Formats: sequence, structure tokens, C-alpha cells
Amino acid sequence: MYNGANTYTVSVTVTNGCGTATDQESFDLLDGPDLDIALSDDFACIGEQLSVTNNSAGDQLSYQWTVSPAGGVTFDNATSPRLRLQ
Repeated sequence: MYNGANTYTVSVTVTNGCGTATDQESFDLLDGPDLDIALSDDFACIGEQLSVTNNSAGDQLSYQWTVSPAGGVTFDNATSPRLRLQ
């Protein structure tokens, strides 16, 4: 029915003995996230950095990066971060 991301309009017309009224509202159908990330290395030593290559796609993406277990890691960029291991 829907052919991907686009702007669509919902319309309604109501009628009674006193007349007719019509209204409409538009909405955006977004593409969902397609996650695609890779690390620069499989290991790192304390004090070194790992880079994340982020080729994720989708509409209006936002990022929240975490490392488990938490602590000793800082991020310097929200889209394709470099992780500094302290």
C-alpha cells in the first residue's frame, strides 16, 4: 500500500443535514534504521583509541553509544565515534 518513505495525507469528510466539512492532516512515513557499524580493531590497549565506522542508514537517526561494562571509555563524536580507553 505504501511505497516507502514519503509524505502522505489523511482526509475526512463529514456530512449531516446542516452541511459538509472536510479536513486533512499530513504525516511523514520514515525509513526504519538499517544498522551497519564496524570497529577499527578487534582489541586495544589502555590509552589507545578504537574508531567506529558507521554506515547506518535511515531517516532522522539519533545515536546513543555505550560500552559494556561501563567505565573508562569516552566517546568524541555521536555519529562515528572514536573510543578512548582510559
